[in-house]
Amino acid sequence: GPGGRGFESRPPPLRVLAVAALALALTACGGAAQPTAAELRNCAVQIYFAPDATQAQERSVGAKLRNDSRVRQISFTSKALALAKMKKEFPDLFKQNLPDSPLPDSFTVVPVELPVSALGSSLRQRQWPGVQVVQWPGSTGVLRNGCSA
Repeated sequence: GPGGRGFESRPPPLRVLAVAALALALTACGGAAQPTAAELRNCAVQIYFAPDATQAQERSVGAKLRNDSRVRQISFTSKALALAKMKKEFPDLFKQNLPDSPLPDSFTVVPVELPVSALGSSLRQRQWPGVQVVQWPGSTGVLRNGCSA
């Protein structure tokens, strides 16, 4: 593509798809005083890897998350699985075949307690190699009921 930048050379629908995937990750949370396991899952931190992140970098981040006492649960989603989920949820966006998934590998990180912003901010500040984006409900300026103080 022009300028050699891969993401900009993709057709606009793929950029829309990537933005939709990030928006879906930031689902609304319940407002109970003592959060349930399901509410904690809905208030999870999302860690998105850069397209050139190595498997070693991804494994390293996973190991650090598993050893963090503030983390209740982590789950890894490959870019292939993320694409399959998006195709199932939004089939109209996939009328053309894609040469590769525009979605990144990611971890969903469920906190032990709320507010999730404390864990999210801390993970973002670590600036781990291979990590491109760390987000949580409220981190983009939109507060989610029950997720952020």
